Amino acid sequence: MTNSTRERSLCTRRFNIGFKQSIPIGYNWGIARGVTSALACLPDGLRERLTETQENRDKFQELYESVNLLSATDALKLFHDDILTKKAVEQSGSTEASVSVGGAQEHISNSSSLGTYSTKLQSLLLESPEIKVQFFHQEASTPDRC
Repeated sequence: MTNSTRERSLCTRRFNIGFKQSIPIGYNWGIARGVTSALACLPDGLRERLTETQENRDKFQELYESVNLLSATDALKLFHDDILTKKAVEQSGSTEASVSVGGAQEHISNSSSLGTYSTKLQSLLLESPEIKVQFFHQEASTPDRC
C-alpha cells in the first residue's frame, strides 16, 4: 500500500467513525426540532388535547423557541464541542472535564449539549401520552419509541 492509499483509507475510517457518532445525536435533535415545530403550528384546541396542562404547553413552547434559535452551523459546533469534551473526559478518566472551547474556559458535564434538547422533549412526552415519538438510542443503534 502506498502512503497516499493509506492516508485515504485512514481518512475514510475517520469519516465513517464521525458519521456514526453524529447519527443518533443529529436524529434526536431533528426529532426535537420537528415535534416542537409541529406542536407550535397546531390550533390551540388540538394542542390542549395533546398536552393536558398549560404548564406543559408552555414548556413545549420554550423548547420550540430554544431549538429553533439553534442554526445547523451552531448545532454542528455544539456536536464538535461534545466530541472534544467526551474525548477529554475519557482521557482524564473523570465524569466531568474542563475544556477550552473558542478561547473561553467552560465547565461541561458528561452529557451532550445537543442531547439536552431530546432529553427535555422525552421528559415532556412522558407527561403527554397522546404524543408518540421514536427516538434513536445509541446503545441499541435502533430507534426507540417514547
